[in-house]
Amino acid sequence: MILTIIIISIIILFLAIDYTSFTITKKIFKINNLTPTIIWKIIVYTSISLLIPLLWIIISIYLFYKYINKEYKITLWKTILIFIVFFIINTLITISAVLFTRTLIVPFQISGQSMANSFNNHDLLLISKFDKEISRWDVVVFKPWVSEDKQYYIKRVIGLPWETIKIENWQVYVKKVWWTDFIELQENYLSENNKWLTYIKYDSSNHEYIIPTNSYFLMWDNRNSSIDSRECFYSCALELHSNFIEKKDIVWKVFIKIGNF
Repeated sequence: MILTIIIISIIILFLAIDYTSFTITKKIFKINNLTPTIIWKIIVYTSISLLIPLLWIIISIYLFYKYINKEYKITLWKTILIFIVFFIINTLITISAVLFTRTLIVPFQISGQSMANSFNNHDLLLISKFDKEISRWDVVVFKPWVSEDKQYYIKRVIGLPWETIKIENWQVYVKKVWWTDFIELQENYLSENNKWLTYIKYDSSNHEYIIPTNSYFLMWDNRNSSIDSRECFYSCALELHSNFIEKKDIVWKVFIKIGNF
């Protein structure tokens, strides 16, 4: 009975506080056209949102008092103190975990169809700094240093350090330094519209790219609608533009696709 009275009193108190706060806010911003129904909906929903954490605190203190008191016979005030210390430590650990994770795993949204059909426009990805090893077929996010408009690009790793990539007859071939011949890369991730259509725009000749140390040859999956290592990510005619991206400029690897938003 007493507990019920306390709960009802708290609810009434919260409603009164919210009503007073909203009345003052209305006067400050001159919000005078709201119906009483809308006003009370705002107040009730606000009170509920404030009551939920309050109820969590009350229940937590009750559980602390109930179970710790069985062993140590502590007072209610000491239980509240223990809960406060627990809450502060818990909050600090949670914030630290979120900040730590935020630096290693971040969301990244695709803009455009450059990676279609593997990833499409508005796809939301999680990209990770955990894995430092770069392998063929990895999809990576990097700084291209060729555009002030776009800070990051996303592309697929095609060639690795010391390899030679050859584009011939609309196909991609690779040769390692100890191989005598090129082998054709099996790019099974490409859509039907992009298979056997890898070429250099406005240039029908064959091309070979010798990849330097700590550098990579990258291409978009949508081969007909993108600019990548084949064109130095913008134009190979410009000074200091390169066909390759250094490892230090690769910031993240794609970890998982969340969905399209």
